[in-house]
Amino acid sequence: MAQPKQYVIGQVQEALAHDPRLGELDIQVKVVGRKVFLSGAVATAARCAAVTEVVRELLPDHEIHNEVVVAARDEDPAAEELT
Repeated sequence: MAQPKQYVIGQVQEALAHDPRLGELDIQVKVVGRKVFLSGAVATAARCAAVTEVVRELLPDHEIHNEVVVAARDEDPAAEELT
């Protein structure tokens, strides 16, 4: 018997929030059948890849669509000159 969609979403959000590789709380999760769509923003490319890893470990029988983006950072703020 398949798990209810809301239960799967809750599992994914909990895993993303508590995994030591991430601690990400701002990832949106959508489940359509056996497909999981992830969106939001993270600080680094490594965290973006870790999002997929965490969800794949949790739901190996689902198709993962990671649409998470790496948040753009401004140039090095220490380089800014004040006059």
